[in-house]
Amino acid sequence: DLEDSKGNELIFLGDLDKYKKLKTKSEIEVDPDNKNLFFIKNLNFKIYGNIDTNIDKKNKIIKFLRNDPNSRVLFFNSSFKNWSLEFIDNVNENNDIIRRDANGLSGCLNIYDSKIENLNILTQNAKCEDALNIVRSNGTIDSLKIINSSFDGLDADFSNLIISNAEIINSGNDCMDFSYGVYNLSKLSLLGCRDKAVSTGEGSKLEIKNFVIEESLIGIASKDSAIVNSSDGLIKKVDKCLSIYKKKQEFNGGLLKYKNLECNDFNDFAFKDNYSKLVKLN
Repeated sequence: DLEDSKGNELIFLGDLDKYKKLKTKSEIEVDPDNKNLFFIKNLNFKIYGNIDTNIDKKNKIIKFLRNDPNSRVLFFNSSFKNWSLEFIDNVNENNDIIRRDANGLSGCLNIYDSKIENLNILTQNAKCEDALNIVRSNGTIDSLKIINSSFDGLDADFSNLIISNAEIINSGNDCMDFSYGVYNLSKLSLLGCRDKAVSTGEGSKLEIKNFVIEESLIGIASKDSAIVNSSDGLIKKVDKCLSIYKKKQEFNGGLLKYKNLECNDFNDFAFKDNYSKLVKLN
């Protein structure tokens, strides 16, 4: 006998045995044909390479320990709700970091085509092009902590995200990089971004408020048809507080609006090219 989620009886037209097999498969945690492919409570993820995985279903925590420089984690077609992800890179420093692997993945931790609700993420010592790469995904990240990434901290593309309570410390390139999407950021602490603390491009729309940026090359960048609205922020110990420009031929310049922005200890408050616009709001 079959019932729906409300307990109503159903008449099943089709292959009942096949249905039961599919139902059973959706409840397993590890694909019997691929031990690196996991299915658990609306989450689907695959391990590439040598990564130790610990799943705490009760507390909704998944921990990854990376042991090989070619290893990655990919979540796909998933629905996160109140989950926590931790990714610790245990690989020794080396000069042969693969920017994008054979599967096209740039992040150590990757989230593709997923819905996100109240997600908490921690990465540490990530030695990939991106510590965290989010692609074609929508939702909310309640806590984000990225410590000591070799290149970008967070890289988000084609997504619609609300991110709060973010702390990113020591990124070898950008701390946060956004493209082709809509993004809302609040309560940020970004320290030691070797290039840009917040980089926005390729037609993205970004709102950023209640932030502190310190010891970075550039505070906030808006480029290539991006629109950035910033408010209630502190930027200090940077070369340039703001940068607005056109980089790619197929786009226009950037637009950056700012309000209640304090910038201290800088060489130039703003760089703006002739294609772009900088607006101070009252």
